[in-house]
Amino acid sequence: MYPAENSNSLDITKSNCSDLGELDALPVEPLRVQQQLLDEETKALQAVEATNNVGRGNKELDKAVKNNRVAGRLLCFFLFVLTFLVLILDWYI
Repeated sequence: MYPAENSNSLDITKSNCSDLGELDALPVEPLRVQQQLLDEETKALQAVEATNNVGRGNKELDKAVKNNRVAGRLLCFFLFVLTFLVLILDWYI
């Protein structure tokens, strides 16, 4: 009588343990999915920030090219004026 009850109780306990093991594994999956969603959202925000940084960088490059163009024109004008100044001084002397 007791061995049969013990065997039956052992089977029920093993069944409950396996059920608890399955239930214990279930909450991990939603947490993993939630973490993946948070990672994707973070990556999307980083992509938007990177795009904004590229846009600002392009504007800075445009400014640099414009300033370089102005500096080149001023240098050409300065050399042109100095060339004629040297020619006029050479002719005067």
